[in-house]
Amino acid sequence: MLTGSIAALLSFAAFVLLHIVVAHVGKPTSPFRMITRLYAISWAAGVGMAVAADTLGNSPQERLLAVLTAAMVSMALFVLYMPFYYTFAASLTLQTVLTLDRAGEDGVRLSDLYAAYASDQTLLARMDSMVASGNLVRAGLAYRLTRRGRLLACVFRVVKDLWQLGPGG
Repeated sequence: MLTGSIAALLSFAAFVLLHIVVAHVGKPTSPFRMITRLYAISWAAGVGMAVAADTLGNSPQERLLAVLTAAMVSMALFVLYMPFYYTFAASLTLQTVLTLDRAGEDGVRLSDLYAAYASDQTLLARMDSMVASGNLVRAGLAYRLTRRGRLLACVFRVVKDLWQLGPGG
């Protein structure tokens, strides 16, 4: 079991490093697709390491447990990582705070914040991001959800209803 956990931690650390390197080398057109592909490779490597490291002198049950542990620990790490990543990647609150921090004591006028974070360009960039992620398709001047987008909307609706968040948050 410890072998599987260590294999998962090592392969996930490699995933995070690869994610950073790829982000610095070039701007991927579909960050989500790039992340899932890198994760799939690291997941397979972690499971493979668990298989390779746990073949000497262990029972079949112990080997199976090591492999299952590697798979599950790696998935748990990914589930924790993605909200963390997307907070930095897409949070307008975080971007606004950083803009205010860069401005220093002079601050930033509300009109400048509006132009940067509530403008048509910001909305279009968000829509393009959702198209690139496969959640929307553009049809002329309109956007519509893809099958994947509808599934995502259903999950979000259920969670928002569960927490009684209402339409705005």
